[in-house]
Formats: sequence, C-alpha cells, structure tokens
Amino acid sequence: MRSRTAKRHASLPGSDRWASDYIDSRRRFKQAAGVCDAYQRSISFDAQGPDQAPLSVDVAALGVSGAEHVVVLSSGVHGVEGYLGGAVQCAALQHLANTGLPTGVGVVMVHAVNPFGFAHSRRVDENNVDANRNFIDPGCPLPAVNPDYARLDALINPSGTPARCDSALFLTNALRTVVTTGRVAPLAAAIAEGQYHFPKGLFYGGQEAGESSRRLQEILRELLESHAEVTHLDVHSGLGKPAEVTLIGSSNIDTPENVATSVSAHYRLPYVADDAPENPYDAHGSLARWYRRAAGQTRYTYLCVEVGSVSPLKVLAALRRENRAHQFCASTSSAYRDAKQGLRDVFAPPSRRWRETSLAGALGVFDTACSASARSVYGTHAFH
Repeated sequence: MRSRTAKRHASLPGSDRWASDYIDSRRRFKQAAGVCDAYQRSISFDAQGPDQAPLSVDVAALGVSGAEHVVVLSSGVHGVEGYLGGAVQCAALQHLANTGLPTGVGVVMVHAVNPFGFAHSRRVDENNVDANRNFIDPGCPLPAVNPDYARLDALINPSGTPARCDSALFLTNALRTVVTTGRVAPLAAAIAEGQYHFPKGLFYGGQEAGESSRRLQEILRELLESHAEVTHLDVHSGLGKPAEVTLIGSSNIDTPENVATSVSAHYRLPYVADDAPENPYDAHGSLARWYRRAAGQTRYTYLCVEVGSVSPLKVLAALRRENRAHQFCASTSSAYRDAKQGLRDVFAPPSRRWRETSLAGALGVFDTACSASARSVYGTHAFH
C-alpha cells in the first residue's frame, strides 16, 4: 500500500540528473522536491561559495508526521561527493513522485550537508575540516597524534604550487613507501582515520564541531527524539571498485554479526560494520560514532552508501593535489582549476556507464530501505 497519491506523469526539469555545480544541484533538488509536494526548509550557512554566493543545507520531508519508520537520505557530507548524492536524491524524488510512499514510511532528504565543499570542489569545509571526522564528542579529549601520520606529513601534505607531474611523483613515492615498510593497512589507518593536529593536512577533523556537523546533528536529533525507527542512508563515492556499492554501517538493533548478516541479505549488497576488526581503520569523529552516542532508545541503522570510483592511491593523489592547490594557488590559475577538475573526476567520474550504474545502485538501496521497516529486516527478536 502507498500512503499518498502517486503522480504517474510527474517529471523533473531536464532528463540528466547530474548537476554542473552546487548551485545547479540545489536548483534541481528543490524543483524535484516541489514535484513531490515535499515540505522544504533551507538552512543558511555563514560560509560562502565562489563569488560570495550564499550557501545552505536544504531539507525536503515527505510523510514524516506519524510515520513509524523514517528514512533519511543525505548527500555532500564530503562536499564534492555531492554530485553523486544530489543525483541520487533527485532520482529518488522522481521515484516517489511516480509511486508515492509506502504506508508508515516517511522520508527526509538533506542536500549538501557540506555546501562549502560542494561549491568549491573540495571534500572539506572552509576550515579544511573533514565533516565526517568532525562529529566530535565534547566530553572526550581529541585523539592523539598518530606517529605514522606525522612521519608521512611531508609526503601527503606538501606546500607550494603543485607541478603537472605532481600526482605521478606522489604515486611513485607512495608505492615506494608501501614496498619499503610493507605496512599497507597501518599506513591507510594513519592517513584516513582522521587527525586533529595538522590543520592544513588531509583528513583534519578540527578542534570543535563545525557548521556542517552541527546543522546535521540538529536535524537528526529532532528525528531521533520523535520517531522510534530511523534508517539513515548517507551517500558517498570513491572507495571500492568502480560503480560498485558497498554498505558501511552501524546499528543499535542487534549484535554487529547479526546486523551484518541481515543487512547483506536484505539489500543484497556487501556490508561492513564500521568498527569491524578486519577494517583497515575505524574513523575518528564519524557520523556513525555520533549515532551510537545520540540515538538512545531509537532503533537506528546508519548506512554509508559507498560507491567506488578509482583506486585508493589515485583518490589520495587527487585529494593531495587539490588540497595543495586550494591553499597555495590563486583561484584564477590553471593549477587551481586543474586540481579542482581532477577531484571532481575522481569522485564523480564523467563516464556515462559509471554514472548510470552508480545511480541505479544507490537508488536501489533507497528503494529497498523504504520498502520495509527495520523490524521486518532484522526480525522481532532483535527488539526483545
């Protein structure tokens, strides 16, 4: 049963859901939400886009009042990854316009959690903070410096204008470091788990909660306080084989082993618990960790919907080059423009096949999440 009348012939403006930039993505999102008659709210940000353009996080909600189960679909926590996330949200809104919502299910979409990163083709915010390392527990001290990150600082966070051959040289040096040390997993953990002592470095988590994490916490706390069951799908790109979807999750519903089995079976996709011992790293200050602190009695399932694009070393090379160009190059320079385009190509490859496959895979996760409550996914035993 569907809880609202479907608009069978509703359509979005333009057949291509992939936006050209943040402003275009926001316009498409708001228009798509309007097609669904969704309740909309815009939350202005202090940070600004290129040419001092205003920035905001935009929220669209459908069928939330009285819903037993709320599905949250968020995009752009990592700025530039909002190209994929925004496209998925527009496709999901089109789907809902055509089919309506299942009975008892509400949907909340949060567009461009980190609008500065999206608008400036960055993965981070205006303070170089990685929002998904910035959900900091104010009652706990910040993590200590990882000595491996400190040793790698000169390699991954160089200063000065990047040369055209910079990425190739980095890849060579990075591979040499891996071969010399023989420590792939510890090196990956040192770089990507999040760090709090190198403000201009990659994966910097900040010293306090920034605007992106604060705003998203406000939205999510309201849902956690008013609904018994929340499933949060947070769309990301970059990690994994090209166009393949992996679910990285956290839940308070059952044991990690039972959740992994149930989620994999329900979504028919690979699932990894964010704190599984076999993971190369467990990110500090992540949204998944925040949920475990904040959810209380709410039955929640957080799923990072991760869509692969290129190899990890190529992702790291593009992040390193963009970070260097953003901090040391004029915004009018070719080095700056090339680095930004390189980052977009890594997290939203222009390949039509990648885009179509990635969009279909992520949209399938959303449709599956809306099709059943967590109770039916995990079984009633999980709530005893």
